[in-house]
Amino acid sequence: MLRRKLVILTILVLATAYFFVSTTLAHTPSPPICNDSICNIDIHDNFFEPNNVTIRPPHPDTGESVTIIWVNHGSLTHTVTIGARGSANPVFDSGNLAPGATFELTVNQTIYSQLIQKYSSSVPYHCKIHSGMDATLNITGEPIPEYSLPASLLTLALASVALWTMLVRHRKPTKDALQSN
Repeated sequence: MLRRKLVILTILVLATAYFFVSTTLAHTPSPPICNDSICNIDIHDNFFEPNNVTIRPPHPDTGESVTIIWVNHGSLTHTVTIGARGSANPVFDSGNLAPGATFELTVNQTIYSQLIQKYSSSVPYHCKIHSGMDATLNITGEPIPEYSLPASLLTLALASVALWTMLVRHRKPTKDALQSN
């Protein structure tokens, strides 16, 4: 009877550990088009899709960052020019992007600092070839999390080992074990 209770208790501890780990590592990602490592933005003729995206800041200690990828799905050449329209010194410029071309920007701590210093958390970008093709990149929220297992997981693992040890110590001896004594 004790063995059965210990087995059930062990299963419950392991199920709790699994639930704890899966919910602890599941954090709030950036909005739908973006996650904590990549953000995809489509360029169409005369608009960016989506035209307003939010990413989280890079983690200042671990270097976790987000790569934004713009893909030109239009039939015309476009640019991704980060900065206010008409600014003489944009922060970044993709140059001309022919149909099918891509532009990638990894928002690491250095680039984040440049963007935030100039634009706070709302960074404008546009196509300098086509007026009216304007969009916004928002960098807000908690930094991208550092992925590590919580100390509580170690506690749960040790509790499981302790339960198994109790199970082994309290099991009833078999007939063979009794006969050999």
